[in-house]
Parts: sequence; structure tokens; C-alpha cells
Amino acid sequence: VPADTSAPITFNWFEIVHPEDQPQLAALMQAGIAAGQPFHHTFRVVQPDGPVRWIKSFASPILGDHGQPLRLIGACLDVTLEQEEAERKLYEEGALRRLNAELEQHVAERTAALTEANRQLEYSARIKDEFMATMSHELRTPFTTILGAIDVLAEQVHGELNPQQGRFVGMIRESSDHLLQLINAILDFSRVQSGTLDLDLQRVPA
Repeated sequence: VPADTSAPITFNWFEIVHPEDQPQLAALMQAGIAAGQPFHHTFRVVQPDGPVRWIKSFASPILGDHGQPLRLIGACLDVTLEQEEAERKLYEEGALRRLNAELEQHVAERTAALTEANRQLEYSARIKDEFMATMSHELRTPFTTILGAIDVLAEQVHGELNPQQGRFVGMIRESSDHLLQLINAILDFSRVQSGTLDLDLQRVPA
């Protein structure tokens, strides 16, 4: 008996749909048939040789005279390349977002660490400047009394000094002047760091 070549070739294509996609596709088909409306869906199929392909289907139910569904007609397109490209872009965008988030977090942590370090440095510098200014002042105050007493001895106001005593007074005066210069230098240095030192700019010969 010759084969009826006019009959459409059919097969149970639903069996090759990926198991994970079958429930959603079946529900969509049932809803489309019940509503008598065209529908489309993208799903995966598993070929006999193993590779998984992405298929985009378009289907429309054919209804009878009384609105009962008779069959489905439609078409399927292989959109594997487009789907893989879309997934690749999604992966790259996700990776880029994660990288940006990690970078922003690193920058925020680094900025916080630098801010804290700068705060500690500013605090340490302020404490040092205050200490140096206080110490310079505390040293200069009693030194004024010492220098005044040395001048009184050198001028022999309360009695004449013998030559050896005179030399001792001179040595004390010389050492005191040197120490006072060091104290003034420390005080000037603290003023430079605190920005309170006034500069006297003048021309000098070349």
C-alpha cells in the first residue's frame, strides 16, 4: 500500500524539550489553547547527539466551529547563537557590576583608612606643636631670671669678683646664650609648622 504523502509528518516533539523547561511550556500551551490566542515561548531542546539548542516557537490554536481547539500550527526558530550571546552579555555585565562594586568598596575602605591616618597625623602634629610651644615657653621663662642673675654678677653689683669667678660667670653667660638660641630655634620651628611665623622678606646682595 503506497504511503499517503499528503499526510503531515508528525512526531512527539515535546519529548525532546529540556526537562526543566517542560512544565512552563506545557502550562503556556494549555493557557494559549484555552484562550484560543496565539502565543510564543523560548525553551531548550535536547538533541539525540547531546547538544542543547535554544528554540523560539510561535504557535496559534486552530478552533472548530464551536470554538473547540482542533490543533496547533506554528513555527520554530533556532536562536541558540542569539541566546548564548545574550547570556554572555548578561554574564559580562554581571561580572562588570561585581568588579565595580568591589572596586568601590576597596576605594571606600582605602579612603576611610587614609582619612583616619590623616586624622591621627594631624592630632600627633598638633600635640607635638603644643608640646614644643609649651616647653619653649616654660624654658624661656626661668631662663630670663638666670640671665638676669648672671648679668648682675658680671656687673659686680653685690661685690667684686676675683679673676677666676669672672671667668666662670663669662662661661655661664656664653653657655646660657647658646642654650637660649637653641630654645628660640625650637620655638621658631614650632611656629613654622603651625603657620604662625611671620617672614621678613628683604633683598640681599648677590
